[in-house]
Amino acid sequence: FTFIIQDNDQVIPTYSIAQVTTNQPNGEPDSLNVYCKVAGTVYSPNFQGGGLSIYMSDGTGGINVFSFNAVSGYSPTIGDSIVAIGNIDFYNGLTEIIVDSVRLVSSGNAIPAPTQVTKLDESTESELIRLNGYHLVDPTQWPLQGSNRNLDITNGQDTLLMRIDRDTDIDGSPAPTGTFDLIGVGSQFDGSDPYDEGYQIFPRDTNDILPV
Repeated sequence: FTFIIQDNDQVIPTYSIAQVTTNQPNGEPDSLNVYCKVAGTVYSPNFQGGGLSIYMSDGTGGINVFSFNAVSGYSPTIGDSIVAIGNIDFYNGLTEIIVDSVRLVSSGNAIPAPTQVTKLDESTESELIRLNGYHLVDPTQWPLQGSNRNLDITNGQDTLLMRIDRDTDIDGSPAPTGTFDLIGVGSQFDGSDPYDEGYQIFPRDTNDILPV
């Protein structure tokens, strides 16, 4: 008998997050469908019950790590340092890595301080950001427990979009009254080309809504 041993292991390229989130003029990532490995620190809770939708940063930028199903038995916690392997994808303006493997490197790591911004745009996508001096346009639309909701917030000049996700502890909590500062994850939901609208902020828990 003759046995032929062939080296056919796939070499998976490793990139920084900034390298895979560079956009074409219409807003699509130029790394679309690239299979690769990225590493970073988790700075959001899981926004996808039964699956995975977390945001991580490596110091060069942030990205959404997504799967419809659980991956590698990984249960995310803010401060986890992870290595994620998958395809760079694009969903309604948001650049993602659709993962088939996640490896936990360490836990309890420091996360970046939120960057104070005055608007939501491409530069805030998948970044931890802070808005100061806003209030709810319509407090009666605050979501009941178990509901997602998009809410308009304003500082009297600009009106921006805050999304409350039911996988946080915010839905069903008392609606904030008066003026508040807001920390959260910058995101996007824009279904039309060019993908330059629909920017949002996702507070991660009730502690991200800071009464003034």
